[in-house]
Amino acid sequence: QGVIVCGGTGLFLKHLIEGLVHAHPGDPAYRAEMEERIRREGLGSLRAELRRVDPLREAEIFPNDPFRVMRALEIFHTTGKTMSQWHAEDAESRTLRPHLYYVLQRPTPELDARIFARIDAMMEAGWLREVEALLERFPRTTRCFKALGYRELMETVLDSRPLPEALQEIKTKTRQFAKRQRTWFRGVRQNPAYNVREVNLSETPHEVLLEELVTRAEEFFSQI
Repeated sequence: QGVIVCGGTGLFLKHLIEGLVHAHPGDPAYRAEMEERIRREGLGSLRAELRRVDPLREAEIFPNDPFRVMRALEIFHTTGKTMSQWHAEDAESRTLRPHLYYVLQRPTPELDARIFARIDAMMEAGWLREVEALLERFPRTTRCFKALGYRELMETVLDSRPLPEALQEIKTKTRQFAKRQRTWFRGVRQNPAYNVREVNLSETPHEVLLEELVTRAEEFFSQI
């Protein structure tokens, strides 16, 4: 049975089409050592180590993501192979699921403006109050506060960080995140194994795009 998926990160769509990579057991003691190193030396120390052993994986991880940095080092520590090596080996035996892949783009200035407007709308809808309510229930070390925007607003609530400063950082980081997503999807388009169609929403009327989507989806689902 076919499904339609709208949205999601590039990595989520990659796993949906290619399947999940081989899972590896963790090492709680080694992870505790890494967490202590982060407290003493900062995340940069672990990132530098990962850059030495697995530069491909290190380049894929967002700057403020200790969980994925530790996981990549943990896999190398427990298996003797890097995460990039495991991914490459898994890819050799993997069969892509049949798919249609549409990438909807906008010009960068237009996309940036929409990102900033969206953040302003979220604030007006009570985003800061949501963070305050979460902090009443959970400690600041909870993983949800590592998400983009939540850490900055948490600092406003707990550390008296000026709200305009926090909002500016959120907008800057969100714009940078969108840029990384565009880079990711550029790589997907260049992969001949993927059936990708890119559409510029500023140049293609929505009714034309909708008609094309319906036609191609009907053809696709009739063949699976």
